[in-house]
Amino acid sequence: ALALLVGSFVTANLLRRTQSTSRSLAAALAHNETLFREIHHRVKNNLQSINSLLQLHPIPREVRADMSQRIAAMSAVHEHIYRSNTFSQVRVKGYLHTLVENIRAGYGRDVELVEDIHDVAVEKDAATPLGLIVNEVVSNCFKHAFSDDRKGVVTVSLRAVGDGNAELTVRDNGVGFDPDSPAKGIGRRLVQGLAAQIQGEASQTNDNGSVFTLVFPLVQDRSAAD
Repeated sequence: ALALLVGSFVTANLLRRTQSTSRSLAAALAHNETLFREIHHRVKNNLQSINSLLQLHPIPREVRADMSQRIAAMSAVHEHIYRSNTFSQVRVKGYLHTLVENIRAGYGRDVELVEDIHDVAVEKDAATPLGLIVNEVVSNCFKHAFSDDRKGVVTVSLRAVGDGNAELTVRDNGVGFDPDSPAKGIGRRLVQGLAAQIQGEASQTNDNGSVFTLVFPLVQDRSAAD
């Protein structure tokens, strides 16, 4: 009886300590989540401030517009992250939808935009490069694909393709592109650099218009990246 009494006392004490530890861990987790949200919120606000300052500089209008869109793409992913409850991964469907709709609104052209974006989750470090790639490629469609005033259609799709990879495709029914033509800006180099950053492979072909494809891993190999 004495042994049972002592055992009950010890067990009760351990339970109290476990409950106290659980409460402390839960409080710490909630505090960290609040800090993460605050950090992403402040980064987003700082990027918007930079964008506002950019508008005051006397640089060519097209260059200023391109830089503004890139900053907006980075700002949007931080807003998407701090409004969600997860910080290690980002479900990019809503983020990319907002991004491409903003691009269309910014150019104001009569172009049909078709989305087939699956609810894919990517690592948080891949979300910003992916958004910047989409920004560059879709913007190029609006700027260059429909120079002959044809009825334009741009299709943006993202889906998991097995083996831990995802595939992004941006297709238009425009005039196509000349792969041998010299690049006039930094867009092409930027896309290749961002694709390498997320360990992806990017390609562009002509098929009744231009077709851009990016295949990248949903979980990155950190050792390969280093």
